[in-house]
Amino acid sequence: MAGLSPNSRFRKGIRLLLAALFSFLWVNSCSQQVVNMQDISKQVFEMTNQERARFGLPPLKPEVGLDSLARYHSSNMLKQKFFSHTDLFGDEVSGRAKKRYPELLYSSIGENIAHTSGLDDHLIAANIMDGWMKSKGHRENILSNQFTHLGVGIAQERSVFYATQNFATPIVKSIGIPSKSASLNQTIALEFLLLADFPARELNAILEYPDSNARFQIDERYYTLGYEPLSVQWLAGDKHFRLNLKFDQGPGVYQICFGRGDKYFAEGFKILAR
Repeated sequence: MAGLSPNSRFRKGIRLLLAALFSFLWVNSCSQQVVNMQDISKQVFEMTNQERARFGLPPLKPEVGLDSLARYHSSNMLKQKFFSHTDLFGDEVSGRAKKRYPELLYSSIGENIAHTSGLDDHLIAANIMDGWMKSKGHRENILSNQFTHLGVGIAQERSVFYATQNFATPIVKSIGIPSKSASLNQTIALEFLLLADFPARELNAILEYPDSNARFQIDERYYTLGYEPLSVQWLAGDKHFRLNLKFDQGPGVYQICFGRGDKYFAEGFKILAR
């Protein structure tokens, strides 16, 4: 068998060395590529409103608390190695919102989740949106005329990405964690932001009593049973307002409820007075 000449062996060695060097540089370049999760979140948000615009729907508004809630679920799915709307505590999105975002009072809430892989911000966002738009339930959330606000959260491990969208129809948001207890006969002031998609002048608030038969005298002729209307004090423009509350109708759970006109949302902020 004929062997390689020293010159041939040298040339072959050079070729192998160059190939190895090229391979090292390519792998190192790929491993150094940085994917910006904030950019992916922003693109998913923008693509969502682009899809809504195609169907004549108004754009969803960003909401930082919903962003945080969505990021939490994406990170939790990634760390705990599961993929579901129900987390390992048995909570779906409404349960997570109650625990992790008690400041937000809403009339409806929804969620989309996805996982994908890639190394390019735009392609990752496009793959996530493409999957959602091809899925009936996810598409319905994106194109719902019920929701007004959206939060997006992305979690990453190497080239694997988990994405969560949290949709909501907020009513108000308390400034700071809402009080859960108060002393009997105590007066407290709480501040809120109006997030509902209706004029500030139409916002009403009431304080429900622990005793549904407790009377609140409005004037000489009129009274209410089980609740009192609250005066909304606007502090800045038509979004920031204050409520003054007095817990003088006996011990128990009081509830601040908000409404529009003469209709009130069933859920509110509960405060235990004792």
